[in-house]
Amino acid sequence: MQAIVNQVLWPLIVVMVLATTLPSAADDFADAKQAFDAEQYRKAVRLLRPLAEKGDARAQHLLGRAHMFGLGAKRSDKQAQYWLMKAVAQDYAPAFSLLGRLLLEIDRSPARGLPLIKIAVRRGDPVAQAALGMLYLIGYPGIPVDMKESKRLLLLAVDQKYNGGYLGLAWWHASGQGKKPDYVELLKWIVIDTRIGTGATDLYRARALKHLNQAQIAEAKRRAAAWLKAHGETP
Repeated sequence: MQAIVNQVLWPLIVVMVLATTLPSAADDFADAKQAFDAEQYRKAVRLLRPLAEKGDARAQHLLGRAHMFGLGAKRSDKQAQYWLMKAVAQDYAPAFSLLGRLLLEIDRSPARGLPLIKIAVRRGDPVAQAALGMLYLIGYPGIPVDMKESKRLLLLAVDQKYNGGYLGLAWWHASGQGKKPDYVELLKWIVIDTRIGTGATDLYRARALKHLNQAQIAEAKRRAAAWLKAHGETP
């Protein structure tokens, strides 16, 4: 179970976009963020560190992320926790979900990490919504499987067009929820993810098509088109 969590759940959280800006040192942070997004991680870390040391919560959050995943900096749970806690202390919303996930890994218990993720969920963070949705889908020490709550949270994430939510919902429908998998809904989310997501759900496509006739395939595409239209996307 832990291997599944590490290989599938946490990569959903890695894909995070920092959109918040502050008047102070805006240009310096923009340069660091641009380097990070371009995967120039060493340059990004070099630019982020002095900003983080001066108290920029955005930089603290991103520097914590760099240490957490070893992106341009030594992978260190201790350093990641240090910087993320500083960002959380300043009530910087994106840091709550990431620190919560880190504490889940460190503690192997939901005692410290889960409350932080739930705070982020209540604030409408789609990364946290997808992460908690996946935790309820597959279970975790101290977090029981809850399919209904899992789906609710994943739907909240995709309503904000968060990529991790599409993959989560594809997995949710592929799992069968103890019954026969809903392959029409599975294909629907594959089509949506292919249109506006990362395409990561394509690994389920052959499986879905194997179980669907032409009418069911058309229905899945109709549902996908309706969802895309309702969310301001061209089907």
